[in-house]
Amino acid sequence: MCTVRNLSVAFNSGKQSQFRDVLKGVNFDLFPGEVTGLLGESGSGKSTLALTMLRTLPAGARVRGSITFEGRDLLRLGEREMRQVRGARMAIVFQDPGLALNPVMPVGIQIIEVLRAHHKWKPQRLRDETKSLLDQVGLDDISRIFKSYPHELSGGQAQRVLIAQALACRPAMLIADEPTASLDSTIQAEILALLEKLRREYNMAMLFITHNPALLLTIAQRVMVMHEGEIVEQGATAAVFSQPGDAFTKSLVSAMEQRVLAAAWSA
Repeated sequence: MCTVRNLSVAFNSGKQSQFRDVLKGVNFDLFPGEVTGLLGESGSGKSTLALTMLRTLPAGARVRGSITFEGRDLLRLGEREMRQVRGARMAIVFQDPGLALNPVMPVGIQIIEVLRAHHKWKPQRLRDETKSLLDQVGLDDISRIFKSYPHELSGGQAQRVLIAQALACRPAMLIADEPTASLDSTIQAEILALLEKLRREYNMAMLFITHNPALLLTIAQRVMVMHEGEIVEQGATAAVFSQPGDAFTKSLVSAMEQRVLAAAWSA
């Protein structure tokens, strides 16, 4: 499905010919129907990895290695070929709908634009498919949602719209970049359950990016731990969390356990 080998990314530090390494020799595999968690602190390189896989890094980034997806190395594709992959075969859900959605366009039209970019469908079919997607992600009053602007939706509704947009073309792989970070715990649980449901229905590979290890216990079959641009540990979720081998992973697990105990004492 997706194989990443020796992937390194560096950005210009602002001084001529000097680059700062952000990703360093990253290796991993993603498989159909499986959720792989990417765990790390803010600034560890998680989002840079997601943008590299989608080929949406800022100009001037230096990228080395390979990202083989459905038999093709994405780093070797021309932009025209990459546009056929991005959004259609590989899609992303960002953490903040307020930034990811266009504030001056109804959300239904935003989903239609994704469909239109990849399908030569008539307007009525585009509208029908968009409303079907809104229904699949568990939204009610679909006619109202379709016509609504992002600021007219709750945080949970807007995040479901983002998921519908990402799934518009039935991608083989979904990158979920901190998709519940801006939501309260109740809505967070609903979004996690929705992603798990859609993952099963579509048999998607999913890369779930987070700084919160507790989330991965409920959704991820495997986990990778990133620290300062490197994957320092990876394996089955239960094994990594029960017997972490890396010192950084141990610190994350310890912090998670302390939060759980604190919550229990305050209950």
